[in-house]
Amino acid sequence: MGVGAGDEVITTPYTFIATIDAIILCNAMPVFVDVDPETFQIDPDKIEEKITPRTRAILPVHILGLPADMVKIMEIARKHNLLVIEDACHALGAKYKDTKIGDCRYSDMACFSFHPVKHITTAEGGMVTTSDPELAERYRRMSLHGIDKSGWKRYEFGGSWFYDVQEIGYKYNLTDMAAAIGLTQLEKLDELDRRRSEIADRYAERLHGIDGLELPRTLPDRHHAWHLYIIGVTDRSGASRDEMIARLADQGVATSVHFIPVHYHSHYGRRLGYRRGEFPHAESAFQRAVSLPLYPTMADEDVDYVAEAVRRILNA
Repeated sequence: MGVGAGDEVITTPYTFIATIDAIILCNAMPVFVDVDPETFQIDPDKIEEKITPRTRAILPVHILGLPADMVKIMEIARKHNLLVIEDACHALGAKYKDTKIGDCRYSDMACFSFHPVKHITTAEGGMVTTSDPELAERYRRMSLHGIDKSGWKRYEFGGSWFYDVQEIGYKYNLTDMAAAIGLTQLEKLDELDRRRSEIADRYAERLHGIDGLELPRTLPDRHHAWHLYIIGVTDRSGASRDEMIARLADQGVATSVHFIPVHYHSHYGRRLGYRRGEFPHAESAFQRAVSLPLYPTMADEDVDYVAEAVRRILNA
């Protein structure tokens, strides 16, 4: 997208490090904005105060699978002539108002992940979507060394051996085998999305009303993709987050924590100069977070077992 040395990209510290690395690898500077304490999405009301003459783009993260407030973000971007690049790695199948994430009605491009834990997988790899055909052509070219013609077009019978390197690119193409897996998986996306929603609804029903337990937020104008189901263990619960994780493990329930704020990691703390305490909502979300198991083949009785284990620990 032309972001380079000396440029700034506004994003959130409550994400996986790949979001930030994409900026740094362009020799640009990530500029963090805290998250909304209810949704964990980048807080659009705090974006404009971070815009400078060096700002080139806004990079919202649809964390957990819930879309960020893209109308507000796009209005700010257009006002200041900025790019909008969606980190949609959690959000395949999610919807914002009347459009699916990836349609790019409210952005310039969206990036998806096909890592094995995502909604569909190609074993590894990902996808970029855009509504701009010129950008799409450049993405294809940049994924194949900057060559203007793919290997298939160069080597098929009747094709032309001649090609032109129009700019320095990368070897970032998805393999044909991986793409074949992905296309087959894509046919199952609606079914997988439906099952994730069923599991999230079942958790919400069985965990509702437990004192000191926060359930993930949903919004009426957005379809949550439920990549993750994160509960918040607050001081009122009588148990710490780490106690909860340990006691669930004792009962055979594997959990995780998403996400360690980027500036907590030693490298980014040194490199970016941010300190703990600068993004209180992102830090508080991390300190409370426990990610419960959620995957499409999870049986209802397993969901009930996890929910009952959480209830038992907190009621004790």
